[in-house]
Order: sequence, then structure tokens, then C-alpha cells
Amino acid sequence: FDYGDAHFLVLDSESPSKAMYEFAEKDLAQSNAKWLFATWHRPPFSSSHHPSDVRMRTTYLPLLARHNVDAILVGHNHNFMLTKPIRHVYEKQQTRPYVQIVSGGGGAYPADFDSSDLWFERAKTFYHVVAIDIEGEVMRGRVIDQRGRVQDRFEVDRSKPPTDAVPYELIELERILGNVN
Repeated sequence: FDYGDAHFLVLDSESPSKAMYEFAEKDLAQSNAKWLFATWHRPPFSSSHHPSDVRMRTTYLPLLARHNVDAILVGHNHNFMLTKPIRHVYEKQQTRPYVQIVSGGGGAYPADFDSSDLWFERAKTFYHVVAIDIEGEVMRGRVIDQRGRVQDRFEVDRSKPPTDAVPYELIELERILGNVN
């Protein structure tokens, strides 16, 4: 669906299928939206109590990179987490990296996180919601606690090259070597 300048692709991480992959490919190829978001339940990059969803990561993230998806919105982990920008070295169609935003602070107990992962930018552990505003080439996020106070802010400015992008292929090499999940 589209909302303003943004297009949202909603996927089912609990039962991915060939039909869903084909739908995602067609949906992203047809979109003319300025900003692209993909969302599902389990995070492909987890720095918390649940492991990374490697199946979604290895199947769908190269596709999302080829179509220049800007952000992946997920939950499952009971905290807020933002990744560093992630770029796919071997996906030449990717012209800008994406970030993953975990917003799972809406019900169950808040959970800790591990800041040592390659992709880790920052995280917070408290009940929250994430509000995202888009203005031109800039996406701004506010992490709002249960009392309505802004506890964190983040920004993605597509007009500036990211300085700290992490290569997806390095993450996968580390996973194969057993250093990350």
C-alpha cells in the first residue's frame, strides 16, 4: 500500500513462499513511490533475545537491496533497535543502503540487547512506539515512551552518502564463521 510518498510492502516471515517472493518482486518493480519500506514480524538482524531470522535475511534482503528499499520495519524483539546502514556489495542495482528498525516495545517485558553485532547502531529497552516523518530526502524517527516523551531520535538523509555502512556480505561471512547470528 502507499501512504503519501511512501510504499509499504508487508510480508509474512512466519511462512515465506515462492508466491510471496514473486509478489514482492512484482510489487517493488511497479512502485513509483519516493520511499520504500518493507515490514514483517521477525528481524533479519537481531541483537536481542530472539535470534536473527536468517531465512528472511538471505532470501529477501538481496531483493530489497536491488529495489532500493529504504527501511525494514520489524518487531518480535521487545525493545527498540536501529541498525547501521547496510549495503549489498554484489547487488549493483542498490544505490543506497537500508536500515532496519525494530519496534517491539508495545506489550511484553522489555528485553536487553547486545551492542557488539556488526550491524548494531543503537537500542533502547522500554515500552515505546516509533513515529516516522518524511520530508523530501529525509526520514526522521522519534522513539516515544508510554508517557509520550521522546526518548530517542534518528534520521536517514538520502542526500548524503552514509559514512558507516556495513557490507551485507561481511555479515553473512561472519555468520558462516559462527561469530554472529
